[in-house]
Amino acid sequence: MILWDHFFYQLNSITTMGNDNTITGTFNGTIHLEYLPCINYAMIHNHVPSCNFCELMNSDEVDWNNIKVSIDGELIKYSESILEVIPHGQNIQINNLEISPESGKLIELTEGIDTIFHLVITISGEIAHQQTFPIKLMAYDQWTGSRIMPELLATFVTPNHPILSRISVKASQFLEKWTGNSALDEYQTQDPNRVRAQVAAIYEALRSESLIYSTVPASFETSGQRIRLVDNVLTSKLGTCIDLTLLYASCLEAIGLNALIIITQGHAFAGAWLVPETFPDPTIDDVSLLTKRTAEGIYDITLVETTCMNMGHSFDFDDAVKKANGKLTDGNSFILAIDVKRARHSGIRPIPQRILHGQVWEVEEKETDIQKSAVHATPQSINP
Repeated sequence: MILWDHFFYQLNSITTMGNDNTITGTFNGTIHLEYLPCINYAMIHNHVPSCNFCELMNSDEVDWNNIKVSIDGELIKYSESILEVIPHGQNIQINNLEISPESGKLIELTEGIDTIFHLVITISGEIAHQQTFPIKLMAYDQWTGSRIMPELLATFVTPNHPILSRISVKASQFLEKWTGNSALDEYQTQDPNRVRAQVAAIYEALRSESLIYSTVPASFETSGQRIRLVDNVLTSKLGTCIDLTLLYASCLEAIGLNALIIITQGHAFAGAWLVPETFPDPTIDDVSLLTKRTAEGIYDITLVETTCMNMGHSFDFDDAVKKANGKLTDGNSFILAIDVKRARHSGIRPIPQRILHGQVWEVEEKETDIQKSAVHATPQSINP
């Protein structure tokens, strides 16, 4: 018999399936499989493997020859791995097995669907084992939450979307009004005050868009949620805290600034580096790494409460910064922060724009370079 040592992978917790996965047959061994319980287009776009680990153990007293392990499904592409031999009493790790849906189907999905895939093991032409497993295909614009590669949220930061050019233009106009210099010159001046003015200009530009706040689903930070991409937010004028944060981060990255996304229990807000640095990793879960960088006299990072820029609020940029800093006074509510620039270095790319042609959704892979365009209170200087 072959025993199924089957695992469901989700963050660091692993749950063993029941004894109904034990089978009897000609061969004796164990198959160990770990795979992600859900897949979205962002994972495919960023080459995230959904099959994390697969290992086949030969418990017989004789060698196994001509082994084929295959995966297939109605919505899952066929994948196979062929091994010449597994010596008796030894195990072999299978590295090239994929659980990959058709990317075209993921592009089309407007709602998540549950599907299955079949795993078949043949040894010397004889089917040694076959079994069906569940997997969820998520909507194109759905984030998986913090339990599965939380840094994938950075893929929904889309700095190259053409609609953001109008925000950059507005921001440059605020800079001209405040400083006499309209240049969106990111870190070129090596002056944190100049960078902070640009972060504030983006805030005021978005504040002038008359955006409306929409509440987030319960437990969005762990289970994920549907994301309104930047064009949707700016067109519908509606967004949750995570939508507004991603919009703000997209605008910051569009003008060359290193953006941050901060996730707390039931909430999200943005931040930006005032110096050309990043954290060592795409995600951090130690709140002190943020509070040290935002402490008085340091000013390497500024945090911004993005819901303050909604229509009906009278919070200027400095108010939004104070409110964001206050969110971190209770360290117990902090979950993680995502450094967008570091995520880019790690291979997390912006999700391409999805366009409806007739009744068919297609993605536009071509990236567009955003050209930096040469009563809103002037933001306070860091060291007034």
